[in-house]
Amino acid sequence: MINHLKKDIVTIAVRPGFVIIPREFFTLKLSANEFRIYIVLLTYEDRKTHTCYPSLSTLEKAARVSRKTVMKCVHLLEEKRLINIKHTKMYAKDGSVLNGNLEYHINPISWAVRYQHENMLKESEREQRRNKKRKQFAKRSA
Repeated sequence: MINHLKKDIVTIAVRPGFVIIPREFFTLKLSANEFRIYIVLLTYEDRKTHTCYPSLSTLEKAARVSRKTVMKCVHLLEEKRLINIKHTKMYAKDGSVLNGNLEYHINPISWAVRYQHENMLKESEREQRRNKKRKQFAKRSA
């Protein structure tokens, strides 16, 4: 019976419209809006190339947030190494070059987790140096 349930869960998870998220994703410190935007990007993702091209207005409507929030969250997701952003160009009928939709490349979650751990380690080292300087200063003043 348990095997049957696992099979159903896997079948449901790989159907179009569903997204599989590894547990380590939830260790990342994402705001609710960042989470929403990321999930929307995953739903538009081409699973073979790991890219998608939704417009800002599409992201705005799907996540039910403002355009400013979408732009802010996309930038933060890129900083956290969850996505890479590439600008695309379109050509008008008269041959002029126009800005196209952004190309979003979805990175493996392990990259973002590793990046977060590296940042936490660097912050810890900075804090240790600050504490050492404070102790030295306290010894000199005493």
